[in-house]
Amino acid sequence: MQNKSGSNNNASAILKKIFLDHAGFKIVALLVGIIIWGTILTTQNPMRVKVLENVPLSFSGEYELHSRELVVRGNVPEQLTGVTVGVNIPITNYKDLTRDSLNAVINLNTCTVPKVYKLPVRVSGYNIDSITPGYIEMEIDKLMTKSVPVEPVMQGALPDGYWADQSNIRLNYSSLEIRGPAQDASRVTRAVCYVELNGRTQSVIDAINVILLDADGAEVDSSLFIGGLPTVTVTLRVYPRKTVPVDVVSTLKGADTLAANYELCEVTATPATVDIIGDAAVLETINSITVEGIELAGRKESLHEKRALTIPEGVTVLNNIEEAEVFVDIREKTDRKSFDAIEIQPINLGRKLGAALSETTVDITVEGRVSLVYLLERKDVEAFVDLNGLKEGVWKLPVSIYLGDDETTLELITVLSVGTVTVAIE
Repeated sequence: MQNKSGSNNNASAILKKIFLDHAGFKIVALLVGIIIWGTILTTQNPMRVKVLENVPLSFSGEYELHSRELVVRGNVPEQLTGVTVGVNIPITNYKDLTRDSLNAVINLNTCTVPKVYKLPVRVSGYNIDSITPGYIEMEIDKLMTKSVPVEPVMQGALPDGYWADQSNIRLNYSSLEIRGPAQDASRVTRAVCYVELNGRTQSVIDAINVILLDADGAEVDSSLFIGGLPTVTVTLRVYPRKTVPVDVVSTLKGADTLAANYELCEVTATPATVDIIGDAAVLETINSITVEGIELAGRKESLHEKRALTIPEGVTVLNNIEEAEVFVDIREKTDRKSFDAIEIQPINLGRKLGAALSETTVDITVEGRVSLVYLLERKDVEAFVDLNGLKEGVWKLPVSIYLGDDETTLELITVLSVGTVTVAIE
């Protein structure tokens, strides 16, 4: 154990002596070595490969391609995602080289007809070690220019109490021109801009994105076309709205001086209400829309005609309603008269037969137009039971009334104290 410990101590002492003796000389030697190595690097400048990812990729000859009425088909930004490039670069320039220093290019000059091409990716100006991917597939199609109509489409609904003048909506252009692959441009039938109405209480003056649609209403990606799509400026007027009744009654003149024994029974207007728009302060003061005045003094007949609406200044009636169909029901007043103990007569009794009634008289009250009731006298009132065709037996029959003539009998309302009687025929 002691021999082994002694050996370790001797080794440590030897190493310590090596590193500590002549320390200055050794430091100078190290510095000289560094200087010599730096000289070698600057004079020889060895090459190293630097790999750069997501190097920007672009087209060359795209303008010339368009001049040949051809175009790259598909989402070009997605197809031009960056590539990975390995560059042989002197070690002294290694740190300075970035992906932005490089420009990866696909040359389209070899594309002369519509088809799918496998095109090489090129990077110039550097000693390239590798490019991944080295080739990109590009579909070339015929270039098509097409004009499509632009239509506004309303979405949602305005809050209660507001109205949008959709019939007069304005766009700063009614059609737009698209340029792109014929296969895609031929699918487009129209362009729309969606106008959001939910929550709006003010007029719309907005720049809205345009969306392309095919014949089935499916969206066509706008990135497929050269230059993208512009926005459209939409102007849509929004107004406060109020529903009010059409007032006829207040416009009637002479309603209290109708012909004698005539009265006003009913007044209606069609439409009964209208929707109006205008400034909120103006609408606040309006509770109805009237019609032109109607003269009724001395009148006997009902009135059924169209009358113009009287529309206050600053107010518009929606749906182009300018008049209302007015019905004024004028009728003769009604009265009633009673006749007591009118004898009930059996009629149409068979030969050699006799009839006995359970009730022989009836009290009758008549009601109807004054002119008819006033002229009706007791001698005009007849009560009877019709025994036509009846043979011997006991029968329960209704009591019928006749009031002098057919018109009076049909028009006047009668109330009987006895509706039916029992008749014994022998």
